[in-house]
Amino acid sequence: MPSRDYQRLMNPWHGRLARVCRQTRASRPCHGWAIRSPRLRDQAWRALSYKNEATLSKELAAQLSRRRCRPPSRGSKTFAACPFKHFAQYGLQLKSREVRDFTIADIGQAYHLILEQIVQQLLQAKQHWTDLSPDQAAERITATAATIAKKMRDEVMLSTARNKYLLGRIERTLSQVIASQRSLAERQSLRLRSTNVKFGSPTDKLQSPLIVTPAKREVRLQGKIDRIDIVPGRGLFSIVDYKSGNASLKFQEVFHGLAMQLLAYMLVLRENKAGQKLTPIGAFYQRVTRSLASAKHPSEVPEPGSDEFLLQEQPRGIFHADHLAVFDSELTSGASLAVNAYLKKDNTLGSSGDAAYAQEIENYSTTSRTRSPPLRTT
Repeated sequence: MPSRDYQRLMNPWHGRLARVCRQTRASRPCHGWAIRSPRLRDQAWRALSYKNEATLSKELAAQLSRRRCRPPSRGSKTFAACPFKHFAQYGLQLKSREVRDFTIADIGQAYHLILEQIVQQLLQAKQHWTDLSPDQAAERITATAATIAKKMRDEVMLSTARNKYLLGRIERTLSQVIASQRSLAERQSLRLRSTNVKFGSPTDKLQSPLIVTPAKREVRLQGKIDRIDIVPGRGLFSIVDYKSGNASLKFQEVFHGLAMQLLAYMLVLRENKAGQKLTPIGAFYQRVTRSLASAKHPSEVPEPGSDEFLLQEQPRGIFHADHLAVFDSELTSGASLAVNAYLKKDNTLGSSGDAAYAQEIENYSTTSRTRSPPLRTT
């Protein structure tokens, strides 16, 4: 007979195994059999108490990571959400199996590439959104989309009738996006400055600030900024990051390292030593897709072509409250159409928008430098 001490030790294990065995009537005899078999009992005990924690020894981690590294800025969000996914994607550089069809990722890439090409054409011609008529925009979108379609994954966008339809839908959506950008430009003092700005790699003109981690490793983030707008002659800039879905900047996500991309871009430009000294006054996610919206009555829908209709998809992020007029020169009171802000009758801003003051923006920038998970743990 087992001793009382042994029975007291094994009673919790008996209960856990019994709960497992009760799941099916046929498995109930397994309980008594497992208890009478010392070898099976020892194996089962270790299985019930096993925890699958994916960890690497410090020695192996040191061999895998370099003393000086240039991680992508978007990787910090992946690390905060799942360190193992970050290791698999950026450490082992694993990739998903290629799908021979037009995917969601292809659609997002198409939006990005076409918009970047059109902005580049405007910059080369020293033009702005307001210089682009609807007909000119449609012509440029069609021509640019055709060029991009031939370059993407062996012309996958032209491979089937369905994919050609999706390409046409992208063109129609981008016509709406450019119309909204034109309407925004008429209200703002910002001008196009750059697009597709790469930073952080040894060959890039724009370098990110050097960050030394607690483990004395040197890190320079690298990435790509979709668009930079400036206020001519004032050294003020705003960043635009294109998104396929809805996105906003929340401090709790910044604090936990889940939304570092926009702030990392602001930090890179603010601390750039090579060019003009720039002051950040805004950073926004700009949605480049459109979806159907519901309304209780047709009278509630804004007139197509009006600012109220074109600016329903506002850019979301953060902007300097003292420079509200830069982002919406036509706002006198009430809700802004250009940014997420509400101006009260006493000329103060409501607390629920995207406006922030200088110290708050500084706090965001400092947090982006110190709270990025790979920087504070490696």
